[in-house]
Amino acid sequence: MSGGFDLSRAVYKTELHCHTAEMSRCATQTAKQTAEKYIAAGYSTLVVTNHFKASNVRSDDWREWVDMYFDAVEPVREAAGDRLYVLDGAEVELKTGNNEYLLYGASREKFYDMPDILDFSCAELFAEAKKRGMLMVQAHPFRFGMEVVDPGYLRGIEVFNGEAGEDSHNATAMTWLKSFQDGKDLFPTSGSDCHWVDQQPNAGILTQRAITSNEDLLETLLRRDYALISDCFDPRDAMGGARVDDPFA
Repeated sequence: MSGGFDLSRAVYKTELHCHTAEMSRCATQTAKQTAEKYIAAGYSTLVVTNHFKASNVRSDDWREWVDMYFDAVEPVREAAGDRLYVLDGAEVELKTGNNEYLLYGASREKFYDMPDILDFSCAELFAEAKKRGMLMVQAHPFRFGMEVVDPGYLRGIEVFNGEAGEDSHNATAMTWLKSFQDGKDLFPTSGSDCHWVDQQPNAGILTQRAITSNEDLLETLLRRDYALISDCFDPRDAMGGARVDDPFA
């Protein structure tokens, strides 16, 4: 990707935060309902970020649990066919604290190698994500009960969370990101946090070309080659900040 960002050409919509009933216990929408919903809403790409946390564990065998987690995305792909790109993501809740972190670039192979992931601290999760080529983003950082973490352990911040049933204090999240952008490689994200059958997508990012793989997604986020979908921020708000030559070094 090269050249300046042309908002008028940003016609491809990508959802960055979504849950399905097959894996997230709090969701009611099935894989098929989810795929059809996003196709109808004009999205080109969907990142499925089901909950990865202790209360959601379905097996005592680590590899089996990881397989069950990522296998749950396959019905979304099957329902979508060639009408929607479906990517693997994760929303991890550590046993310490009440925070949730979105991991982009996730895969079952990477998770196989992290059997202690739920016991990590925020700093340890960031280090492991960086080591394994994943971008770690703080999900809805200012919901009640969450803890403000050192932004040095984040690559991005979800500044707009569209779940109507929660007060995510999006404006505070945006202010927080901007206050730490100098000298830090922080980018903003937006996600619908879609859980329910009757919940409509209202967030994500706009790009000038379709995001067809996790490699495309990571490059897009790191280059800030996108615009935010939200009802309260300018599409290109908070795209400044530092860039690092190799974010995974």
